[in-house]
Amino acid sequence: SVVAAAAAPGLTMDELVHLQLVSKVCTELDNHLGLSDKTLAEFIIHLSDDASSASNFQFKLGENGAEFPKELAESIWRLITTMKPKKGVPAA
Repeated sequence: SVVAAAAAPGLTMDELVHLQLVSKVCTELDNHLGLSDKTLAEFIIHLSDDASSASNFQFKLGENGAEFPKELAESIWRLITTMKPKKGVPAA
């Protein structure tokens, strides 16, 4: 859990934010699809790295066998783009 991770010494702020993001993506998957899989959440987050928009993200999901409803793809895209630390920008 994120709370347990927060208590773990040696984690950076970016690592803690990433763990929280994985947890939130898992919750979205569970709410919409009835499954909560950390590995799938990590893969979905990874797919977002090369996506330029919510529709492009949904396309990339479909290319990889995850044909999510538009609403779910957009919701996950918003979570990722809001929470994921920006590359090259130090955490506050």
